[in-house]
Amino acid sequence: ATDGPADVREAAAWWVKFRRTNDWKEYDAALALMPTTADHATDPAFASAVVTAGTAKIDVDITGAKVLWLVVDEGKNGMSCDWADWMEPRLVGPKGELKLTELKWKSAAAGFGDVKVNANCKGRPLRVGGKPVPFGIGTHSNSEIVYEIPPGYTRFVAEGGIDNGGADGGTDFPG
Repeated sequence: ATDGPADVREAAAWWVKFRRTNDWKEYDAALALMPTTADHATDPAFASAVVTAGTAKIDVDITGAKVLWLVVDEGKNGMSCDWADWMEPRLVGPKGELKLTELKWKSAAAGFGDVKVNANCKGRPLRVGGKPVPFGIGTHSNSEIVYEIPPGYTRFVAEGGIDNGGADGGTDFPG
């Protein structure tokens, strides 16, 4: 599947991800379809504590980075109800400020539901702490969202929080 024509790789990735009896797992086909980890740091540039209330403020130096990996891991109770929002995510630098929601991600995967722009993992409005989020990315642990960083940006700024769409679980934002 990973060596097939480029126009069928997306369909092959879907098949590997959603096939009930996934015989390909033992061959790591799903991993092969994910973006390369060549630009993925072994240690994240930022990692929050487990978020069970409030938000995690995120301000990370991305100078020289070509790829931005947004990762949400499960909280202390497993991945049950870990609806996570990247609130007002943006790139900042000499080129100005760019909402991450205006870029198309390279890849995105969530442990439940879907990764959504300006909506939670089930497609409803983003809400954290009972308040609407002006713009952001909704997902669910465990998730990974990968962006190529355009030139001219040196910082990634956002807040991470638990979306009101899930129960009051907890999650962390390791990168």
